[in-house]
Amino acid sequence: FADVLLACECDARGRLGHSEAPYPQRPHLLAVLQAAQAVVTSVIANDALAAGLEGKKIGERVFAARVKVVAAVANITSA
Repeated sequence: FADVLLACECDARGRLGHSEAPYPQRPHLLAVLQAAQAVVTSVIANDALAAGLEGKKIGERVFAARVKVVAAVANITSA
């Protein structure tokens, strides 16, 4: 993902007249990715198991936690 973002930045800056233009998308999206990766899924899974959940329901809890943190970081870094 980071390499794709770098390629996008290179493409944008490689266009005539844009070599020095800011490209805030890459650090913004890297921060969002790092936040999603920082979600401690083992804790979420253990809590879900303790609540009697299994399989897909555990995955839904992990997904919801990642969505929540991504939304929070996206709002902070886009301001």
